[in-house]
Parts: sequence; structure tokens; C-alpha cells
Amino acid sequence: MVDGKRIQLKNEDIKKFIQAYILEYRTFLEENYPQSKNDFPLYAGYPFDVKAYVSEKSTLIVYKYNAPSLRIEVVEVNSVPDRKTVQENAIQGYSSAYLSRIINKPQDVARKDILAYEAHEKEYEEQQEYYEQLDAEAEVDATINHYLNYLESAYNVKKKTSEEKRNEIYSAIKLVYERMDYYDAYLRTGCDTLFLVMFELNADIESSIFLSIHGKYRPANALLRRWLETTIHSLYFDFELKRYNKNTKTYESTLKKRNNWLKKPRHIRFTGDDFSILAILIDPDTDYIATQLLKETTSYFSEQSFRRYVENLYRNLSKYVHYGGMIPSEDELLLEFAEYNEKLFREWYVKLNRINEICNILTLLKFPEMLTLYEEYKEERFPTLKEKQMRKLKELLKIK
Repeated sequence: MVDGKRIQLKNEDIKKFIQAYILEYRTFLEENYPQSKNDFPLYAGYPFDVKAYVSEKSTLIVYKYNAPSLRIEVVEVNSVPDRKTVQENAIQGYSSAYLSRIINKPQDVARKDILAYEAHEKEYEEQQEYYEQLDAEAEVDATINHYLNYLESAYNVKKKTSEEKRNEIYSAIKLVYERMDYYDAYLRTGCDTLFLVMFELNADIESSIFLSIHGKYRPANALLRRWLETTIHSLYFDFELKRYNKNTKTYESTLKKRNNWLKKPRHIRFTGDDFSILAILIDPDTDYIATQLLKETTSYFSEQSFRRYVENLYRNLSKYVHYGGMIPSEDELLLEFAEYNEKLFREWYVKLNRINEICNILTLLKFPEMLTLYEEYKEERFPTLKEKQMRKLKELLKIK
């Protein structure tokens, strides 16, 4: 009823409404949304088979997409079908009162429907993005928490190591602190390269200590090799520069090689034939004195050659850097992130001290003038050895 009168909509008027609605719908999209028009089902599904069910109280319009051609049928019924039972692609429902008000405004209705659909789709996309973001954040949180729980084993190892290896940890830390004071001796004796790498190497040693305390013995040993290798490279350049007059081309060439190495370290043959870094640095005289020193002042040294001893230690450390070709056992694959191993910690600690000893022996043999600083400065101000070793080294070098 409208104004107390029963609404009478002619079937032809309803058919014209639908025709005009479809035409405006498509035209409006083509003019205003040419790039996204096919995102609208009532555009992409054209032509339609349209059926309008008209009763006294309401009208239900259903669209079947991709029909052979546009066909509109108006059917009068006592009551329109239940929306839930309609199997077609799209549905529009109007009360008779509302349809009578818009029957002459199909273009306005079409444009409003497009804008409403666009707003709905935008809101839906925003909701999807929001929920996807929540899911992503939840996944990130879950992944981080899972991994942090996995890392928890390293903190358990730290507690175990600090309880059982207190003295060793103290000695390792003391070693780092003593090395920080070497800079004065390096600068006074012309060991400029050793000075330039000192701070980075100290950071490597500290990282190695940190890793071993937390049960990560392999990377801890890998950093020990870097310490040994970088120190010997630096000593090689410092000793070569010491040998030549600063006004010679040879000195300039060696200095240029040293500076290039500092900027971008390149592989230089470290072990092997007489042209390797070790062979040049540990010449026969150096090898003899260092061998005698260790034989007479230590109980562990059993090598016939100091150079061979250094090469073997370097090769042993290299297995922690390069892939060894070993297939891990099932037990190894099931290990925690970190696990306390007293044997592996002890082996790492021994290597730490052996490398410190090797580096200091070579530094003192190539720059024996440092030994004259022994009385002038405290022992820890420059690379030193045990008291017994220092006395023997002076004896071998005939330094009073």
C-alpha cells in the first residue's frame, strides 16, 4: 500500500526497469572503471537470463550468468521464492513499495549498487589484509618463540661450563685483557700490521670464548684458526717491511701488498712448499730456536720441527672451517642447539693457549728487540711466554 492505495506495477514497467538497470550498470563501469570492470560479477557474467518473480508485496529478480543472450521474463506469483532456495548467480529483492519509488530511476539504482559493491569489496579486502597480517604476526611470534626455546640449551650449557670450568674461563679472559696492552710494544718495534689487526683479532678471540662457553665448539675453533692465520700473515708483512730500506722499490711494493691485504685479504699460500707464508716466516734458524725452546720448556711438544707443529695445528683447525665430508649420524642430527662436552671444551682451551704461545714465540723471534722491554715494562705489556720460556729464549738468542 502507498498512501492507502494498493501498488500496481505493470510487468512491462518492471522489465524496462531491469533493462535500463543492466544498461546503466555496464555503461557506468566502462566509463568509470575500465580496468576493473570485470571484477564486478554483473558485468563479467553478461549476457543474463533474468527472471523477475512479482507478488503483491515484493519482487525478487534473479540472474543467471553467461546465457546465450539477454532474456528477461516477469512471472507473477502469490509469494516470491525463498532466497535460500534460489540457485542462480545473483539476486535482487525489493518490496513493492520501494520498487514503486525507484521504478523510474534505474540509472540511479545501478550507480548506487556499483558504489556499494565497491565499498563492500574494499572493506572485505581490508579485513582480509588485517587478518592476514594477524596471521603473519602470529606466525612470526611462534617461529621466534620456537627458535628461542631451541637456543635455550646454549644458556644451560653456559651455566654448566661456568660451574665446571671457572679457572679456564678466567685464564681465557685474562689472555684477552693482556693482549689489549700489546699496542705500545707493536708501535715501538714497527709491528704496524699487528697493531692494525689487533682489535679485530681480540674481538674474534672473545667471540671464540663466548661460543665455547655456550657449547658451540666448532665455530669457536674456527675463530681460533682465523686468529692464527691472521697473526702469521701480519707478522710476515711486518718482518718483510723490517728487512728493507724504506727508500727502496721493494719496500714500496711490499707495503702496497700489505695495504691491499688489509683492505681485501686474498688467499696467500699458507702452508706447503718453501714459498708459503709459514716457510718464509719460519726459516731454518727460526724453526731451530722455536723447536729447542718448546722441547726444553714443555712436556707436550713431541714434533721434530716447530714449523711442522704449526702446520699440523693449522690443518687440525681447518676441519672446523671447511666441510669435512662426514655424514652425520642419527644421534648427531637429534642433538640440541648446544650441548656441554667437557672433552671438546678442554680441546678448545688447549688450542687457545697453544695458538697464543705460537703467536708470541714468532713475534719475539722476528722482533727480539721486544725482549729488551721485558725489564722496562710489566710482563703483560708485550707478547710474552712463561718465565722459564722467557729465560730460555733469551739464552737461545744470546740476549743478556
